[in-house]
Amino acid sequence: KYTTKTKRRGQTRTRQFWVKDVTFFRRNGDGDLVIVPASASNDEIQRASAATLRISNQKNGHLVACVHQEEIVGEYWTCHVKALARRVLYIRRHTSDRNTLLCAYWDDVGRGYVTDGLI
Repeated sequence: KYTTKTKRRGQTRTRQFWVKDVTFFRRNGDGDLVIVPASASNDEIQRASAATLRISNQKNGHLVACVHQEEIVGEYWTCHVKALARRVLYIRRHTSDRNTLLCAYWDDVGRGYVTDGLI
């Protein structure tokens, strides 16, 4: 889930994605994927070859599953990895807190969150 609910509708097991749930990878000289450290430069993150989102809890009860995406070479705007990198870099411009939801945004009022009603 990339958004928060507009209203609380009882208890839910769904967990939002946080910046800390994202791991980026790059290909080394042998073509193997290696982790890009969370402290990497903006340029290193933007050049990531793959990304994994760690899901801490799912509605079906599975814990700590992962969704892995490989880059679509040459597709800056439609590549899932590049889009995730842009989202993380946007958040990093505003806070160093890795416990920030991926749906966070900042405007003249301060931090807000994209809700289901905004989409």
